[in-house]
Amino acid sequence: MANIPNYFSHDSNARNSDKLIPVRMKFGAEGYGVYFMILERLREEPGYMSVKDYNSIAFDLRVDASIVKQVVEDFGLFVFTEDGKYFYSESFLRRMEIKDSKSKKLSEAGKKGAEARWKNKDNSKDITNAKDKNGKAIATPSPNDSKIRKDKIRKDKINNNNSVPRDEKLVEVASIYEKSGFGTINSLIAESLVDISKSYSVQWIEEAFKIAVENNKNNLSYVKGILENWKSKGKTNSKFSEPKNKFNNFKQLSDDYPDGYLEDLAKKKREALFKDLEDEDIDISDFVR
Repeated sequence: MANIPNYFSHDSNARNSDKLIPVRMKFGAEGYGVYFMILERLREEPGYMSVKDYNSIAFDLRVDASIVKQVVEDFGLFVFTEDGKYFYSESFLRRMEIKDSKSKKLSEAGKKGAEARWKNKDNSKDITNAKDKNGKAIATPSPNDSKIRKDKIRKDKINNNNSVPRDEKLVEVASIYEKSGFGTINSLIAESLVDISKSYSVQWIEEAFKIAVENNKNNLSYVKGILENWKSKGKTNSKFSEPKNKFNNFKQLSDDYPDGYLEDLAKKKREALFKDLEDEDIDISDFVR
């Protein structure tokens, strides 16, 4: 924003300043708007000063001239020149002086930078055309040097990629999150997804999300708990990747779930059974004695 020619700074709490509160008390939001529209006009005027012509200003702002006159004269917001023909804002002038000073410095820095670039370009030409005292051209980099640099850059990229998840994997994990109905992905969620995609396989992550959904635990903390539980117990694969048979014991099954999952599942099954019995008008007291 600061590079836009017509920009000027505006305090976010200006409405609560000692001088603007009386304006708001008398004219409401209209007076507040008139004040800042006058500042906008000052920003466009030479020297950031306005002619004392309330009728013209009122026509531009589409308000009554009496309001413009009172905002300018009655609240200490503006100052008049000695001849009384122009008015300006002292605080606004200070802000614009700071802005103009910064713009001037940036402009000068830009000119110096351009001059330096041109000078370096000329020096580069001189070096290219220079000869040593024996009449031999100064050595230039060989094609092999360029190839070595490219190979080094390529190796560095490969090494760096080992420390972060591949984009394809992260996209797949994000897709699992959204398909599981966990909601939208904000910056905090994205960081968590990056962490788990670094630490666990897509298979583990997908199955952990399935367990969370089945248990109505649609939050990443629960998913992380499942994954950490598997990791702490030294699992190399989740239960869904292992062959199943009717001889699997309860210990094997329970190891694949976070604490409390199987108890919650059993409770849900029991509640569903009792509901079915009630629907069939069967007295459930016989089952709970």
